[in-house]
Amino acid sequence: MSHALKQDAFSLIELLIILVLLGIGLSWATPALKQLLQQNQDKAVQQLLLSHLHQARMQAIIHQKTHTLCGSSDGLTCDGHWDKHWIILKGDSSYPNRVHQVNTHNKLCWRGLTNSIRFQPNGTAPASNGSFTLCRQQHIAWRLVLNNQGRIRPSDEPPSTNCCL
Repeated sequence: MSHALKQDAFSLIELLIILVLLGIGLSWATPALKQLLQQNQDKAVQQLLLSHLHQARMQAIIHQKTHTLCGSSDGLTCDGHWDKHWIILKGDSSYPNRVHQVNTHNKLCWRGLTNSIRFQPNGTAPASNGSFTLCRQQHIAWRLVLNNQGRIRPSDEPPSTNCCL
């Protein structure tokens, strides 16, 4: 009586070949995944800034008092550094109504007539024409443009001054 040998498992060579192929596939996918994660983080910062701009504008309209959105390096005073904290000030107060810490390792800059954005009770932002630019590795990730009417829009146009350099 002869018994045929039945193979129910993989051999060591087959497993090693599968591991090598998986390693090659992962090495090709990792840079694309890293880029996708960076783009998602950049988009999240853009949406958060857009949300704070809308919030400051709506608070000015609702409370019928000027509201100022500005950048801050320490979270207490407005100093024009937008890549650390954002502060919303109500009326003429120097005490922050709301502070948000920015979680980005990229450079976020505001180019406008003033260092802050002041929304009036009617929702306009006189003398606040300008744009926000987020820079990743000295390249523009995105731009938001603000006009005097207080409206914000994304822009693909190159800025007149590049804060990424």
